[in-house]
Amino acid sequence: MDRYEVLSPLGEAEVPEPRRNAPRLEGLEGRVVGLFENNKRAAPRILDAVERELRARVPGVRFSRFRHPHNRELLGEELEAFRRWVGEVDGVIGAVGD
Repeated sequence: MDRYEVLSPLGEAEVPEPRRNAPRLEGLEGRVVGLFENNKRAAPRILDAVERELRARVPGVRFSRFRHPHNRELLGEELEAFRRWVGEVDGVIGAVGD
């Protein structure tokens, strides 16, 4: 007689600890704002508009861009470049521009 094992379609996974958002910056004057492009077609245009608006409103604000080169996880040197970039900016604005 054959025996069958019945498996549940419900998976089990560890629930990660929730992460808190970084604290909001007090202001942008004299700060370096990172602009993160996610490799979507409209993302650069969105961030161009954000940059123009912030330059017009905030004296002394500076910008640094990081372009995610692929639609996948950052690995190796790309990840290291991203980590260096994050260490050089005071805050980040991201754009998802489909």
